[in-house]
Amino acid sequence: MSAIHRLIPTPLAIVLNLFALSLAMSLSALNSAQATELNNHLSQLGWQIHHLKSATHYQPLEIAGEAIIQSTSKQSASLLIKQQTVNLNKTPLLTWSWRTDALIKSTHPKPEKTKSGDDFVARIHVVAKGFLPWQVHVLNYVWSAQYPVGADWDNPYTDKEKMIVVETGDAGLHLWQSYQRNIQSDFKQYFDLDVSKISAYAIMTDTDNTQGEASAYFKDIRFIAGQH
Repeated sequence: MSAIHRLIPTPLAIVLNLFALSLAMSLSALNSAQATELNNHLSQLGWQIHHLKSATHYQPLEIAGEAIIQSTSKQSASLLIKQQTVNLNKTPLLTWSWRTDALIKSTHPKPEKTKSGDDFVARIHVVAKGFLPWQVHVLNYVWSAQYPVGADWDNPYTDKEKMIVVETGDAGLHLWQSYQRNIQSDFKQYFDLDVSKISAYAIMTDTDNTQGEASAYFKDIRFIAGQH
């Protein structure tokens, strides 16, 4: 019992405890309703949340007429996925922009190439499926805090995913950074696969392994035709 409760008559303390419980339940219901509304909004935009551990929060925003998704991760990991078949023979180029104002803040930083350090302030996943369920390969474009642009390695959990650094360090903080990747070429380069279509792509901010916190913004994610 707290010091203040020791000064309150027991019946009043009970009333206050009941009031606090009622308030907590009301706030929980409100938060649940808000989460449902948010998920419905994301679903209308074609996105679905895939939980891996505790949830990263994804919030659709409109700033200066632009559609933006903000991610906020607190010791959490979840993907925001768009299940969409994309014909890479017609539109092989993936373009996107992202921004962050800080790299992951963690009291337990680890090497990013290890399981305990596999966290990034911003990621883009591109998923290609084969004929069989286990024939799934994923490109991960990441903002690294440790490795230079152009570095790549197998994901520490599976060799079916390749990590590719497209941004590094804090030089690009506070500014929108834009990218273009030829997805067909990258699947060929990193997996030696001739891929004609992808089945999904996703954005992610995760901090579960390093027990950290991070936030990022994503916009203008689209596939476009290559130059002829």
